[in-house]
Amino acid sequence: MELTQDHRDALQDILLWRRDVRHFLPDPLPQDVLDRLRKAMDFAPSVGNARPWRVLHVKSTARREAVIENFEAANAKAAENYQGDQRTAYNALKLAGLREAPVHLAIFTETEPEAGHGLGRQTMPEMLSYSTVAAIHTLWLAARAETHGVGWVSILDPGTV
Repeated sequence: MELTQDHRDALQDILLWRRDVRHFLPDPLPQDVLDRLRKAMDFAPSVGNARPWRVLHVKSTARREAVIENFEAANAKAAENYQGDQRTAYNALKLAGLREAPVHLAIFTETEPEAGHGLGRQTMPEMLSYSTVAAIHTLWLAARAETHGVGWVSILDPGTV
């Protein structure tokens, strides 16, 4: 495949519009789009081709609400690290769009995947987590190419989630 200036320009546009999204339309994401996004993740760089990411589509209203409550508790605790104007500014930030987002995906790293047979991670096992981050970034860029947005929430108690 010959890469052209149009390809480079399209990628540049996608990179510029990669922003973390926290304002979502309530419209459901069509299954074919979700399938394409999940498939795009398989093109991400992966140590030893291990593909250690595990993606769960959280559909249950109760589980989604539990994640939202977990975020709200963790966010309130994080706010305690700030005082005065800094705390006011922190509390004014919209740090998640969990209530509005039509899709919740929980993405984890399998720390002992069979795929790859350990290749490339004997001395750097953290490469599995890096591979998962690369897959998330690939999902993110693919979503922008589909005119959808992604936000990621790191203000959670991962053990509880």
